Amino acid sequence: MSGQQSIMKFFGSKNNTPAPLPKQSPIKGVIQYQQQNIELITESKKRGHSELESLSSTKAEIKTETKKRVNTVEKLKKNNIEEEKTQVSETTTKASNFSSIGEVKKAPEIVIIVKVLINQEQEIVGDCLSNYENFIGELGDWQTPLQSYLKGSGFKQLYKFVESEYKSQTIYPPKELIFNAFKHVSFEDLKVVIVGQDPYINLGEAMGLCFSIPKGVKVPPSLRNIYKALDNDKQVQFKFPNPIHGDLTNWPKQGVLLLNAILTVREGVSNSHQKKGWEQFTDNVINVINQKKEGVVFMLWGSKAQEKAKSVSASKHLILKYAHPSPLAGAGFPNCPHFSQANEYLTSKGKQPINWQV
Repeated sequence: MSGQQSIMKFFGSKNNTPAPLPKQSPIKGVIQYQQQNIELITESKKRGHSELESLSSTKAEIKTETKKRVNTVEKLKKNNIEEEKTQVSETTTKASNFSSIGEVKKAPEIVIIVKVLINQEQEIVGDCLSNYENFIGELGDWQTPLQSYLKGSGFKQLYKFVESEYKSQTIYPPKELIFNAFKHVSFEDLKVVIVGQDPYINLGEAMGLCFSIPKGVKVPPSLRNIYKALDNDKQVQFKFPNPIHGDLTNWPKQGVLLLNAILTVREGVSNSHQKKGWEQFTDNVINVINQKKEGVVFMLWGSKAQEKAKSVSASKHLILKYAHPSPLAGAGFPNCPHFSQANEYLTSKGKQPINWQV
């Protein structure tokens, strides 16, 4: 008998079928439901453990079925079928609500079955904020050079703050993109560092890469000026993307770390996550690059970026400074020659230059 059949047998048997939930307030309805069916739940306790013994052998089947559901959700996401996604989400929500009502503790076998399903789903999907190990796991091979800092209390406190914020507020970027910059660039392959400030503050804009914005979103003025500088640099092959977009993912794939000083932000509130621990983390990132790498190009635009990387050794790395690309900083950035200067330096070090086309 399969895991699904066992579960259906348990929940669907004639003697264990509780009365349907009334259509009213979820909490009130569940409480009334439990009062009406307390005797059925008590009886189910007596038979529950024997049923669970048979269900224990179906763990692999449950995991397989859950994985199928997760894959289905991912396909639905890609096709933007929101109605179907909602149906899958409601199933998990109902299970979570059911397991959280105090009266259900009188039927531990039901709670255990629900938890098995939920835990198996989380195991497959993963959640970078579910625990500290998952959080630092998002850093990939950057964990090794940063290990002394990650073992300290500072980053753990930052994790607790970020976890709390994502639970209680609307935070950008999406949590799976917090460390997007590190996912695309391994420490081993690093060539260039561009330092930004904090993420974009509006829905659908922040993607975990400084200055970068997803395709389909209006390109901000700072990034347009970056494109103008590339277009004006005659030693660089660059054409404005057509249709225009601001996704810079092609750069990190070649070893360009697009590092914001602060990696998260509340919706609509710039610098809302400053002085919470991100500055210390990104300071450590820059320090380990300076200490453990050689021949890295630092492109520092604006006084804040230049202050951020003031400890970088000019004898080990190329440090390029210019005004910030924002139009508010003046009209000079379209003449910035950093992109060709970076490639000349990389070539002189025997490294492949960056293809700056997006």
